[in-house]
Parts: sequence; structure tokens; C-alpha cells
Amino acid sequence: MKKSLKLQLSFLLGFLIFLITVYHLLLYMSVRKVLLSSVDRHIMEDAKAFELSYFSGKGPEDTHPNYEVYTIRTPNGLILEGTENVLLPFDEKWRLPDVRTFKYGETFYRVLTYKRLDGFYVQYAINFTPEAEFLKTLKLSLSISWSMLSLIILLTYLLLLRSLMTSIKVMSDALVSGRLDENIYIYEELKPFFEKIREALLQLKDLSIRQRNVILGLSHSIKTPLSTAILILEDKMRLSEDDKLRIIRDELWRLERNVNAFLRMSKMENQQHLAKMEKCDLMPLVKTAVELYNVESGRIRLKSTEESLTVICDRDILLEILSILMDNALLHSTKDSLITIQVSKEDKYASVCVENLAERGIDEEKLFKPFEGKYTGIGLYIAHRLTLIMNCKLRITQAKEEEYFRVKVCVDIPLFVNP
Repeated sequence: MKKSLKLQLSFLLGFLIFLITVYHLLLYMSVRKVLLSSVDRHIMEDAKAFELSYFSGKGPEDTHPNYEVYTIRTPNGLILEGTENVLLPFDEKWRLPDVRTFKYGETFYRVLTYKRLDGFYVQYAINFTPEAEFLKTLKLSLSISWSMLSLIILLTYLLLLRSLMTSIKVMSDALVSGRLDENIYIYEELKPFFEKIREALLQLKDLSIRQRNVILGLSHSIKTPLSTAILILEDKMRLSEDDKLRIIRDELWRLERNVNAFLRMSKMENQQHLAKMEKCDLMPLVKTAVELYNVESGRIRLKSTEESLTVICDRDILLEILSILMDNALLHSTKDSLITIQVSKEDKYASVCVENLAERGIDEEKLFKPFEGKYTGIGLYIAHRLTLIMNCKLRITQAKEEEYFRVKVCVDIPLFVNP
């Protein structure tokens, strides 16, 4: 699972609100329980005194003048005697002794109901209005307290933490997009950190430009003597039948094509709008590339289920990509094995796949990384970069086939869609 600062902060603040909620509930329930326990203890004492005075034949006012409300019921639950202005609730299904709170008019009462040995029911109640108002006030106060604390946590997240994450995102977007010289609105505390990163990136950018210029200079310096060497070699080949000269010429041609592709790719990376994206028929382009490479080798086979496929591409870039893929396939395939070019239509893309049987597979850890090996060098890297310039996709699959590897490299090119 990927780590997310926003998700973790949301969990943390949610957990804090949960703890605050539990704390307020426990506080209210604890205070209520303590208050009711104290009141119930006093009501039991008063009810016992009332029972003794009443069943001894004396009036309750004679022995216990602080009584509140009472009701005496027969074993059948009928009222024998009671306070005239208050009717206490009663149900024979209650589990006795029973203590509960009820409201009569505007007054709250706490009622104790129990059964004597002789079967008579005694109900004794005291005025519980002050305590009920206290609990109501306590509940309101705790609700306000919970709301205020939750609001503070929410505002802290919205005004501080969320703003901080937005500031970090703005800073990272500015660094990634290369807008290093613009004034970015971020917190003052983050500006020193941003400035250090900006200075480091500017230094890396300058170093990258210098390195690229050096590589471009070397490429240009290699291209001219390379072309001269190829011309001189071709003149020598007309006078000699040495097969080694042909091998040298082929390798020099391949090196020249890679240099040309590298130079074009460098220009495209600097000014991608130079890519001439237009509607074109894919099949003639593929046939042109196949015929160019099939003159000498005779090992390339073209297969297609479509007679015509209209795509959006740069013709020159696409030819360079196909040339690189077929050149790699011829170079790394087993001796005399066939190379298959498969053209097909897949959803919104036209797919051109170059398939060959190679002596060894491609190291996926070095894939598209130039200068890291003979089998994953600059050829595939350049092809990959050129496909990105055309908004295409390069796919590579390989499978073990006896002691060899079946390597398949596909270029997905967007189809032309009529508006």
C-alpha cells in the first residue's frame, strides 16, 4: 500500500475526534452515574423512614416532614393511598425494586417502587428537577465542547495542514515543470528548502546541457569522417572481393544510422513541435522499410490482416523507428532465422510488431537505458524516445523457446479518427 500523507493525517484527525467523542460520552455517563447513585441512596433511606412511619399508624408529616410524593398500592396494584396532585407510574411487570425518572407536568421525579412482604407496593418519589436540569446543562456543555474541539481540529486541517500540503505540491510542480525562476507562492519557512533544491536543479540542468552539447559535438565530429570512410570503403570494395570489407561497411552504415537518429532525437527533445504529425497510410511505410532491409538479407516476412491503415505520425520518425527495430532484429537474431513484421489493428491503435528468435533475451533492468550493454544499448533507447515524441508506445515481450528467446517489439501508433 502506498504511503499517503493526506490519508494518514485524515486518519489521525479522525482518530482524535473519535477520542474526544469517547471522552465526552464517558464524562457525561460517569457524572450521571455518580449523581444518580447518590440520589438513589438518599431516596432509599427516605423511603425506609417513610415506610416505618406510615405503617406504624403515624402520619408521614409527623415523623418525616421532608417527604415529597408517595403512593401505597394493594397487592393487586390498586391505589390505596397517595399524594393527590401527583400520579406515580406503575406496572406489575417491573422488576422490583425499581428506580426510574419520570416527568409530571414541568417537574421531574425520581421514583422508587418496591414490594413489602405483606404484598403491598410502596412508591416513594422526590423532586429531581434540579438534578435533571444539571444533567441537561452538562449534556449541552459537553456537546458544545465537543463541537468546538472538532471544529478546531477541522480548521487546523483545512487552514494549516491542507494549505501546507498544497504549498508542497505547488513547490514540487514548479520543480518538476522547470519553472525554477518564477516566484512561487509558498510558506516562508519552506522557501530556504525550495531555494536549495532550485539551485541544485539549476546546476544539474546546466551540467546536463553541457553534457548534451558535448555529445552532440562528438556526434557531429564523428558523422563527417564516418561518411568519408564509408565512401572510401565502397570504392575499395569495387576493386576487392574481400567479404570482411562488406562486414565493415555494414557496421559503419549501422553506426551512421544510429548517429543520425541520435542527432534527430536530440533536436526533437529540444523542440518537439518540429515533429510533423500528419495523416498517412501505414502499410506503404512499413513495406518501404521492409524492402530496404530485405534486399540483402531476404529474411524479413511481412504479415498483415489489413490492406490499409490510416494513422497519425511523422513519416521520417516512424521510418527511423522501424529501421532501428529491424536493424536490431537482424543483428541479434540467430543465423538464417526468419524475422516477422506483423501489422494489425488494435482498438484505437495500429500495431507494428517486429519478432525474431534471439540467442539471448533482453535484461529488463537495463531496458531503455543507453550504454549499459550490447543488447539494451542506444538502439532501443533511441527508438523508445522517438515513439514518445510521436505520442506512441513501444512494447517489448519475450519468451523462452528451447535454448533461444522469442523477442517481440511492437510500436503502437494512434489511428486517424474522422471528426
